[in-house]
Amino acid sequence: MSSMMNMLNNTRLPESEDDVEEIYYITKQMTVKTIIHSLTPIEYPPTSKEGVAIVYHVEGWNNVEEAYTDIQYSMGKPCGQHTSTCSYLGDVTIEKKDRTCQDLQLKVNKEMSEDNIENVTFAVYLAAFKTKCRYMRDGVQCAGKPILKCLKRKDNTTTYFIGCSEWNFNEKFHRFINIKENVDLNLLRQLLDGLYEGESEEPTNDCYTILPNSSKKTLCWSIIQKTCGVKYSKIIPLDIKSCPYVILISKGIHSHPPPPPSRVPLTIRSRLQELIHQANDNNSDITPTHIMTGNLIKTYFGTDYLSEVHSSLNNNDHLRYYVDKIQKEIHPQGQGLLGVVYNYSRNINNFCDYVKRLEFFKDGNVLIICTTPEQLSEWKKCKHFQIDLSFKRVAGEINEFKVNHYNTEHNLKTLNF
Repeated sequence: MSSMMNMLNNTRLPESEDDVEEIYYITKQMTVKTIIHSLTPIEYPPTSKEGVAIVYHVEGWNNVEEAYTDIQYSMGKPCGQHTSTCSYLGDVTIEKKDRTCQDLQLKVNKEMSEDNIENVTFAVYLAAFKTKCRYMRDGVQCAGKPILKCLKRKDNTTTYFIGCSEWNFNEKFHRFINIKENVDLNLLRQLLDGLYEGESEEPTNDCYTILPNSSKKTLCWSIIQKTCGVKYSKIIPLDIKSCPYVILISKGIHSHPPPPPSRVPLTIRSRLQELIHQANDNNSDITPTHIMTGNLIKTYFGTDYLSEVHSSLNNNDHLRYYVDKIQKEIHPQGQGLLGVVYNYSRNINNFCDYVKRLEFFKDGNVLIICTTPEQLSEWKKCKHFQIDLSFKRVAGEINEFKVNHYNTEHNLKTLNF
């Protein structure tokens, strides 16, 4: 009894409600300290060691995955997925998908010289990282990772090389890369083991740039893949209609600065696609330059430049990608002769109401007659007409001419096709 009293006396009770730290249970095994409710996707979700949960209300959304598509951090490959019960949403059955944050750290200011041991070490590491093991087992290529190994000879000399983590005795053709003398073995071991943290001198003049994993610069000699300790979990109810909420949980601290915005947010992307469709209706041969120099940006977004709408649109390749994508959707076979044949054969959007005849001849020529029913009705009334041979609107070797008829009674051009 006395020991129990001593234990109670030594136990510090919270003096006020402010001393009590709230912990929220998302599932029985997962807790967070902070919960945020949002109606729109968040590009840079906050995170902490204790965990941050963002609850999205997705009622009326076409796709619940849209809550995660605007995240600018590069999420890695799936590292776990299973069905569980979410206590925070009322013990509903959910699907939990785990991801990791993966970004690249680019080192750009080192001199590219073979006399620089550090540069040579980075080059050897990247060569080993890019080279796949040639060993085949039952027709399947070895997936072993490069590791640093040493070979001790009878004369007590030691030779280091980069081998394969899956190598077994008497197995041939595994990865084997000789290491030159001008290589920092300690640095190479840290790189291969994923323990390299960079220089620690302060202040530092080194320049670093964060790139997403999808960047085409990943094969550059100076890029080091930087692992990040932040883990993401997606919580999606199996019955999304009865429980229209999804949760994004982030735990850990990023080992890198936030990457620059490279993804166009969904709402802006949808609005931009509407703009491109409108521009395509006005001009069938729409280009990114037509959009940037036109008035539709001001009409749809209330600003003169797309870069003012979102930083990711400062890259014209984004606009070019969406223009090409929508043009491909509208004209899957292009806007040339093949596209005409495709639309004519399927009568897409009543195409045959305008293209009255499409005929190929044995000598390689093709004849396309385009007119509307109203123009044909007026054609029967024509007593004379004029053909404009200088008119040409299509590119290529196709000759195009326009037929004009002038109504002398009303001084109007009544036929033009």
